[in-house]
Amino acid sequence: MSIFNPHEVRGQFPALTRLAKSGKTAVYFDGPGAAQMPISVNDAMTRYVFHDKANGGGVFETSVNTTNMVAGARMAIAEFLGCQCNEVVFGANATTSIFQFSRAISRDWTSDDEVVVTKLEHFANFSPWTLAANDKGATIKYVGFNLSDGTYDLKEFEKAITDKTKIVAVNYACNAIGTINPIKKIVEIAHKKGALVFVDAVHYAPHGLIDVKELGCDFLVTSVYKYFGPHVSAVYAKYEHLDNFSPYKVEPAADIIPNAWETGTPDFQAISGVRAAIGYLGSIGTTNLRTDSYCRHSLEIAFKKITSWEMELSEYFLDRIEKMKKVTLYGISDRSRLNERTPTFGITIAGMNSMDVARKLADFGIFTWSGHFYAQDVVKEYNLENQGGLVRIGFLHYNTKEEIDRLISALYHIMNLG
Repeated sequence: MSIFNPHEVRGQFPALTRLAKSGKTAVYFDGPGAAQMPISVNDAMTRYVFHDKANGGGVFETSVNTTNMVAGARMAIAEFLGCQCNEVVFGANATTSIFQFSRAISRDWTSDDEVVVTKLEHFANFSPWTLAANDKGATIKYVGFNLSDGTYDLKEFEKAITDKTKIVAVNYACNAIGTINPIKKIVEIAHKKGALVFVDAVHYAPHGLIDVKELGCDFLVTSVYKYFGPHVSAVYAKYEHLDNFSPYKVEPAADIIPNAWETGTPDFQAISGVRAAIGYLGSIGTTNLRTDSYCRHSLEIAFKKITSWEMELSEYFLDRIEKMKKVTLYGISDRSRLNERTPTFGITIAGMNSMDVARKLADFGIFTWSGHFYAQDVVKEYNLENQGGLVRIGFLHYNTKEEIDRLISALYHIMNLG
């Protein structure tokens, strides 16, 4: 049994008490799209807006406090990712950040260069690189995946990556079907050929603790709103790359790293909630009730608890969904391989459009997504475009087995009525 009890944290999330139109408490299985926010994050943002709102870099009190707040947020992300503070760059969102980095990294590309992207990718880590390659006349290479379980064959990376490859863009976990990818091995293959690796860890971040130094990647992007915080992106970039590449920025802007990579005035209100979001996660791994007090060790303990519970939810879900003959599940279903996937499941129901299924689940107060979720090639490879793509059911650590029971009951009802 799990060492984590979701009911110990659910009270910190006001959204989880929402009454849906059905009259029942809403079930949030839309975690891959956005995690709900604990009260402590909202409180931190409210305190900043009401008491310290100012632009940074000034000498007066609220400006100094703003500058210090950003430094504290940068320190929290550094602890979360296992890097240095000067290797953390904030942005508006992951897509915008990747576009920004792709412009800088591709400045000197030529038609002799190559880019490697994958078909499990969210297009936020696909389009910026293919567009940059097209601008420079560079060659684009695609790595596919095994349809049987939604995983990569590392031999495909070895074939695709050459000494002409400039960048390998790959996701840590697939946001459509949950596959966790062997990033460290992919990085090793790429680095042997002299290629850089840009990792999209947006979907993975709420499910497992990231260690960028252990992975060895050159860049890694996350979205804080996926791990219980505000809408702001946080990018890890090796300091040597921040120093060597030149970002596109306003001419008078300072060249101080990493600030030089943060174009314009940052969203200070959003950034003010970052430290509290990491603090909330840290609180799961410590008996200290202060949600602003955490360390790498407490995060390690927290994610052991989170992973254990999410795997228990996954097994509980799989045991029930596999009894439904009309349901097709995509991705890893082997119970012995649950450590190779997140608790995000893509399904279809025979004879039904996925959007209709999601709409009917919403009538039951169960919030799920349908479509391609910007992982367009996943839907294309499974030939699901005419079926409305996938129904995506995603669990986070605050979800419960009772909520899964409600989902299963609703699906039976939907399938019986057609």
